[in-house]
Amino acid sequence: KGVQKYGVAANVKHFAANNQETNRVGINEWISERALEEIYLPGFKACVQEGKVQTVMSAYNLINGVPCTENHWLLTEELRDNWGFEGVVLSDWGAVYHLAEALAAGNDLAMPGPIDPQPVIDAVKNGKLREEELDLAVLRLLNVIDWVCKHFRKEAFTQEEVEQMRQFTDKAAYDAAASGIVLLENQGIFPLKEGQKIAIVGSGAEKLLECGTGSAGITTNRTTSIHACLKEQLGNDKVYLNEVPSDTDVVLCVSRMGGMEGNDRKDLQLPAEDLKLLKELQGKTVGLLLNTCGPVDLSALDRDTVKGVFSMFLPGMEGGRAMADILTGKVNPSGKLPLTFPVRYEDTPTYLNFPGDGYEVNYGEGIYVGYRYYDKKKIKPLYPFGYGMSYTTFAVDNLCVKNAGTEELITADGVSFSVDVTNTGDRAGAEVIQIYVKDIESTLAKPVKELKTFQKVFLKAGEKKTIDFVLSKEDFMSYDGDRKEWIAEEGYYEVFVAVSSAEEDIKESFRFYLDAKTPYSYGVESSVKTIYEHPQLKELAIELWRTEGWDMGILESNYQYTNNKLLMDIVPDKEAEAIKVFDEKAGCVKKI
Repeated sequence: KGVQKYGVAANVKHFAANNQETNRVGINEWISERALEEIYLPGFKACVQEGKVQTVMSAYNLINGVPCTENHWLLTEELRDNWGFEGVVLSDWGAVYHLAEALAAGNDLAMPGPIDPQPVIDAVKNGKLREEELDLAVLRLLNVIDWVCKHFRKEAFTQEEVEQMRQFTDKAAYDAAASGIVLLENQGIFPLKEGQKIAIVGSGAEKLLECGTGSAGITTNRTTSIHACLKEQLGNDKVYLNEVPSDTDVVLCVSRMGGMEGNDRKDLQLPAEDLKLLKELQGKTVGLLLNTCGPVDLSALDRDTVKGVFSMFLPGMEGGRAMADILTGKVNPSGKLPLTFPVRYEDTPTYLNFPGDGYEVNYGEGIYVGYRYYDKKKIKPLYPFGYGMSYTTFAVDNLCVKNAGTEELITADGVSFSVDVTNTGDRAGAEVIQIYVKDIESTLAKPVKELKTFQKVFLKAGEKKTIDFVLSKEDFMSYDGDRKEWIAEEGYYEVFVAVSSAEEDIKESFRFYLDAKTPYSYGVESSVKTIYEHPQLKELAIELWRTEGWDMGILESNYQYTNNKLLMDIVPDKEAEAIKVFDEKAGCVKKI
């Protein structure tokens, strides 16, 4: 939205599931349809339907044996027919392996050019590619060009406007960094105390990694440094760079670990030079500032030495200034982890699958990525998803659920509720209220809980605010690969109000019944196993058999040998009137 506001066609990439760099050009990824629908496609769908993006970039990889650039299901059925995308699909550089097949699938433009058009001409002549398909690709390109011509500002910006945009960009970059930096540990070391002498060392002491490298890299002199900004605030005589005098109060070790398009990290270890330095600093008071592209292994840290940890990830051009302001307490840290820090690499969801066997990789973790995996496996991470500390404290209480005046809350559409958030500390700060949902008894296998929405609330010291939330029926849906549809199962759900995905960070919760009749609701379309293992349903089935005088052995043998058959598949007479009675009575039985 921000890009296209200026008449520039935005591009969202890489469509889809380009989740590893190892062998990315040609790697064949085996991914379940459910994992695609629930995990890997929603971000793209939001860019299309909410962001109205003009262009999408198709990826190098294959999905279930079909190159993304030649995948008709991906580029036409899903992207265009289901989501309503009307723009241009262009390929990653060199990702089109067969021109005619890519055009037929919905890949409009092969990049980079120029490309010999003869294979396309030949494909049209021999009927391999329909001329209408070629015309459609051209039309889409012309439509995007027309969109840019209509939206792009023709006249030059004035110097005043350029300066305003520069200031706006600087502020946006600063605000993003300041609100995103995460405080992971603090044994009283942060914020820095007035008058302390600070030494800054480590691989990132002089220069931060503001962004990724390779195709993600941006070359600019509009950057900030931690040491320069700390000197501005504390004075030149209070800040040392790459030296640790004996009278130093706190040592800040800035450890940087980059990431780039084209290469994966070989492990989660910090740079060897930083690990060596941290050992040499034993006995000092050390704060570790992680300038890394993702989670790292912190098992080797001496917790008696390292008394505080920040994760700034790759914080952009204003990252140095934002980090300095947080260190000195001018800004209260309020970032939350968008991922999980494992205790060790072996605990991660993809440990046995990544990076695959040659040019084949199995997404064996399915929908159980991130916190979903750690919850399901009951593996305690080092730092959970959604976690982040503050210089102040917060209370989350007074949960109020609308329509909850009756003994049991039953709804067919969703729920509305609110909670109070109070800053119980002595300085202003922000907390992120996270709403997770648990399907207590589901037909489909599901995560223990899933994040559905969140709100960040800024509060002065002592201030209280009431935060409202609404969960619609769509928030309770999961994708059924067999039925090819999203379904919100009937049954009891639990809603958690939390400040991270960790169980101990759940502050409030409530339960309600979603009265939504679906193919999973109890009835003649339920499996023999489901019916026979539910006392009330089993009695109804026995009553049906007795009413019709059918052989009870049919029920018992199917339960023993083929219990996944539907009850309707084993009834001797599908036209029996008693079947309707059974279906009505079973439909009234709640899932518990």
